[in-house]
Formats: sequence, structure tokens, C-alpha cells
Amino acid sequence: MITKETVQAKLAAWGLQNLPVEAHWNPNTGERFANTWRVGDDLFFKVGTDLDGLRTHIALSKALTRQGFAVSLPVQTLDGRDYLAEDGHCCSLSRRVDGTTLEKQLLFAPDGEALARKLGQAIGRLDAALAGFDIPCEASDLSQTMKTWGLPGLRKLCTLDEGFYQQFLPALERLWPQLPQQMIHRDPNPGNVLVRDGEIVGFLDFELSQISARLCDPCYAAMAILSESFAEHRDQWPGLLHAILEGYDETAQLTETEKEAIPYILFSIQITCTVWFSEQPCFQELAETNLQILKWMMESENCLYK
Repeated sequence: MITKETVQAKLAAWGLQNLPVEAHWNPNTGERFANTWRVGDDLFFKVGTDLDGLRTHIALSKALTRQGFAVSLPVQTLDGRDYLAEDGHCCSLSRRVDGTTLEKQLLFAPDGEALARKLGQAIGRLDAALAGFDIPCEASDLSQTMKTWGLPGLRKLCTLDEGFYQQFLPALERLWPQLPQQMIHRDPNPGNVLVRDGEIVGFLDFELSQISARLCDPCYAAMAILSESFAEHRDQWPGLLHAILEGYDETAQLTETEKEAIPYILFSIQITCTVWFSEQPCFQELAETNLQILKWMMESENCLYK
């Protein structure tokens, strides 16, 4: 585990080892970010092990900046590098962007659906930009992931109506090849969305970006909101889901096949979260919560696009 003292030492590569280093907290969950620290007044230090993901993030951030998006650019080291790779870790330093990350409580305020529509519109503009970039990135086949890992893992966790399996996978396998594929953000959760003066102005953290169905991005955004607010606001979530999708449709123009595929993509994302957490010994409570969300989605039919 990287400690505050280690971060301070690594900052020497930027000549900033004397700046104060503090923990960074997620305003939506109240949890401390395990891999990010605040440095001084306006810098963030991030450490990880996925060097390819970091390179993708930096390349996309630079490309999006040229198109007017508010994104966090790397601060170069004293010898001109965008990141530091040593001791099995890759580290980057970035400057704070003008704006704040999206607070989920704003989405549940009286005008929350209007903000959710803006979020969908912004994701649509982001995906339109990402579609034009030729940056090396891995590709994902969500239907195969569900077939070989997601659904087998889910069967081990619980017993669901067999009719769900019989209907879900054939539909996903039929629809997936017909969905527009491109580079996507893949994690536009509220903490990765930048807001300024009530408008969505940019996005953070492109380490998870990959080639996949563009529809996944608005669905990821909606599912992240649900997972962070399930206990308190689940009844309001369907309205936010529809607002995000409607906003996305306004800027990206969903095909009829994409509209048909929405519930299957939403279920795929939730199954992925549930099974992944179940495989991590330290996240068993989260696995159970995600399983509850999945069952609620199945019972309430709240994932249908209307």
C-alpha cells in the first residue's frame, strides 16, 4: 500500500516534495479514495498498476482538451515525462480543473431530472468526440463476458427464475453485434463528472476506457447513480434513468436497436458488479448490496426505456 510518506517522496520527480499531501475523499460516498491524494492547493497525485490504462487516460485527456472539454491534464515531471513508472506502480500528477464533481444529491432535488438530462446530453457529446479518436484501446464483448463469466458467476451466488436466463442471454447475443461500437469512457459516475455553474463541462478518469457499445456509457452513468443511492432514493431513480437516456438520445440519436438493448445492458452492468464484488473477499457486503439491486431491477421492471 502506498503511504502518504511514499507519495511525498515520489513528488521529488516533479520537484514538489515539500508541498503538503492530504487524503482525498469522495463527496458522494464519504469514503476515502485509496489511490488519490491532494497535493498543495490544486494538484492531485494518483497511483495505480495499470500502465496501459494510464497511457490511455493521458492520451484521451489531451485529445479532449483540444476539443474544448474540461479534463484533468498531467503535470510533467522535471525531466518531461507525463507519468512516473517504478516499483511496479505508475504515478501521475494532475492539476485541479475549474469546477466540482457532480454531487448525487443534486440529482434528487426538485430539478434533478433536468440535471440528469444535461448529464445524458454531455455523455452524448463526449461519446461523439471519443468516436473520432484513433487511440489504441482494448475491445470488449459484453455478451461473451456474460456468457462465460457473468451468468455462471451469478448462478453460483443465488437462485433466480430460470426464465430470466432463458430470455436475457439470447436477447443480448442477438442485439450486441448490432450496437454501434466505439471508444467509450466506461465509468461516467458522478465523481467523474465535472459541473460548473449548473452545467456539465467535463469528465475525469479515462483509465477504464475501451472499445465497446456506446450505449454502455449512459447506462453506466445511470447504474452508478443507483448503486450510490439505492437505499434512500431507489423510487426516484427510474425518472433519472429515463432523463439520462433522453438527453443522450438528443445528442447521440439512439438507434431502435439501442433502445431495445437498454434493459439488457443495464442488467449486464449490474451482474458484472455483483459477481466481481463477490469474488473479492473484502467486498462481500457490497456484493450482497449489488445482488439486492439486481433483484429489485428484475422485480420492478424499472429498466425499461419509455
